[in-house]
Amino acid sequence: MTDTGTEVSRGWGRFTLLWAPQTLALTGRGLTTFALGVWVYERTHSATLFALLEVSAILPGILAAPGIGWAVDRLGARRAMIMADAAAVLVVVALEAAFYWNVASPAWLYAILTLGAALTCLRWPAYTALVTLLAPPEHVARAAALMQFGYAGQQVVAPAVAGLLLGVIGVGGVIGLDLLMSVVALLSLVMMPIATPSIRDGRIWRDIRDAWSVIRQHGLLRLAAYIIASYLPGGFVIALATPLVLTIAGPEALGFVMAAMGLGMLAGAVTASGLARPEGGIRRLLRYDAMLVAAMLSAAAATTPVRMAALGFVFLFGLAGVIAEEQAVWQVRVPVEAQGRVFALRRAITWASLPVSYALAGPLADHVFTPAMSPGGALAGWLGPVIGTGPGRGIVLLFMCGGLAKGAVVLSGARDRRLRTLDALA
Repeated sequence: MTDTGTEVSRGWGRFTLLWAPQTLALTGRGLTTFALGVWVYERTHSATLFALLEVSAILPGILAAPGIGWAVDRLGARRAMIMADAAAVLVVVALEAAFYWNVASPAWLYAILTLGAALTCLRWPAYTALVTLLAPPEHVARAAALMQFGYAGQQVVAPAVAGLLLGVIGVGGVIGLDLLMSVVALLSLVMMPIATPSIRDGRIWRDIRDAWSVIRQHGLLRLAAYIIASYLPGGFVIALATPLVLTIAGPEALGFVMAAMGLGMLAGAVTASGLARPEGGIRRLLRYDAMLVAAMLSAAAATTPVRMAALGFVFLFGLAGVIAEEQAVWQVRVPVEAQGRVFALRRAITWASLPVSYALAGPLADHVFTPAMSPGGALAGWLGPVIGTGPGRGIVLLFMCGGLAKGAVVLSGARDRRLRTLDALA
């Protein structure tokens, strides 16, 4: 084997030692997320309270994101990730204790998830920076796509396993499995020697300003704006897919539907990994995003678990591609030494619309679209013959309206010359 081939092999080996345990930990987190979502919705039957779980889990990290980048660059990516993984273990222990002592309630879960999101927010930019550092330079785009396997594990393995185990070991037992996987990820990272650069000087506001300058200089503001606009309507599906399935088919079908959706994300991650190239990412991203639009506009067909599973498969297949291609564009263009602060600021910018989407989804479903599509509702006579009336049809209509908005965003992106210039290497 040539020296170049040996170095590439070593790079992939180091990447795998990081990636595999973290993928396992993300799958464990999916177990807990599934179990908590079912627990809350079965007790409240409120899409709003269910969606607040997502808001609690994501909002603190977005608000803290600019400071996270500063912390990651000063601590070094490895040390920052160890701290985040240790915090994740503590959060899962707190959830386990809440159910063991029978004090769990929606409000208590929101508090724990909010605190957990704040404590673990270092993980994402640190993980991204480590992947860029460890993966062979010519394969960074492929490594970015492989990172999506962890999120696919949350959707593929977790729902199927959690759905089977909930009736046997309960929520507490499912959370216990998450704890075990989180501990494995933490220990593997502690034992792995990785030399990561860190910065000892500088101030947080200067770092934020510098990160902003890097984003502007590399033309990435256009991509950030596109992702913000795209995530706002797309977030409705993430927030309300579980309530829709529980409303139409009940908890016995939820594991099947969510596993099928996760298979879509897994297939999308595999496809994106195979097609990943340093150039042409924007064109591929737009094609993947068009798949999400098609799935949302076809939501009227979501009347059985099989049909919901098929549409969910298409949606998450496209979403995995969007995430992977966007990630690759940023990783290829942003210098490694700036990725901690830049990726953290990027998260604050591009994910800003997600908590807004989640917060809107529940009230819109509960108080606007569901009453309108109930028998005798304001839109039932007009749209009822097309998409039906009754349980779940309001959420379906919300998805379709979101699909129209998202379709307009994709068409606008396809016509945006400044966005398409990111297809070429910097």
